[in-house]
Amino acid sequence: MTIGPARPVPEREPESASPVRVRRLSALGWTVLVALVAMASSLAALVFTLWPGLRPDPRDRLGAEVSVFAVDPNVTYREWITGRSSFSGDEAEERLREARLQTPGLLRVRGEVAYVRMEVEGFKRRSVAMRVSLYEGWSNRRVEGASNIDVGSQQLEAPSDRAVVPVWLPCPPERGRPYYVRVELYHAGDNVLLAVADSEPFTSRCS
Repeated sequence: MTIGPARPVPEREPESASPVRVRRLSALGWTVLVALVAMASSLAALVFTLWPGLRPDPRDRLGAEVSVFAVDPNVTYREWITGRSSFSGDEAEERLREARLQTPGLLRVRGEVAYVRMEVEGFKRRSVAMRVSLYEGWSNRRVEGASNIDVGSQQLEAPSDRAVVPVWLPCPPERGRPYYVRVELYHAGDNVLLAVADSEPFTSRCS
């Protein structure tokens, strides 16, 4: 009896995962993913409810408007700082101190207070700046010494912001003649002009 060479045993192919098991694992992973997303959304909603200032600005509306609705004459610089401006107590004291040190006599100078209404949308966590200029009503020329006055800049903390800003300007040089105030609102980041408005003409009544 002749014994021939042993035949090699064919390797056994690995068993593939059961289609049912694969579907179960896929369904489990999807369920976990959905649960994590839902939990993250719930946490975000809770955070924005407790701290609404953290809510991102959707920026679905971008725009700005300014208007000058009143001009109050014959107001000294001191009266504006202490009673007409929007400065806090500390800011007012600092302004008074600077005026005494840098420009003696400025606190007694009389001027015009223009009340500017400002409305800005879509600029949350950005800064806007305001400038004002005084113009001659008969020639439309800027008054020297009262042009491009920087009122200041402010960083906005809400998607929509409204405010009334009292702005002081020195008295027009010629009593009894017509003048007007021009207000310009800029984006402080790139100096892009957002809005501009002129007041109604008014007659200088400073004494």
